[in-house]
Amino acid sequence: MNSIKDKLQPEDFQIHSHYWSTFGRNESEVSACWVVIFLQHRNAQLRDSGGEPTDNGWGSFTYDEINEFYKTRRNNRDCNITFNTLINSDKCSPLTALKVDNDDKWRLAGQDVITVTDWFVCGLASQPNMFKKDKDVPA
Repeated sequence: MNSIKDKLQPEDFQIHSHYWSTFGRNESEVSACWVVIFLQHRNAQLRDSGGEPTDNGWGSFTYDEINEFYKTRRNNRDCNITFNTLINSDKCSPLTALKVDNDDKWRLAGQDVITVTDWFVCGLASQPNMFKKDKDVPA
């Protein structure tokens, strides 16, 4: 069975405006944007070094990987990324969020590995204005 992740890549989504009405809360939508920014950056680095992203660009990542990226991009070593309700918790930290039970919003494989689910990609795809202008919106 084909997954929406087979049809869309992180690079299909724009990252320069808010993801309104995609995940129910402003904080979660900001977190979702950071996930897409991180995946786009990681995929570009992989391609630049001759590699190919896994899972059509949606490959798993660790909390440490995305948190380091977040701190660098924000130019603030004292802040940590949170996932808000994307991992079904209002106050996610590396200690609580990565131990949450699977609720089909985010899937955790191992102690600190985060995997994007179809639910996440469907949330992004639910708003046609989320796509880059040169991308056809899938049916």
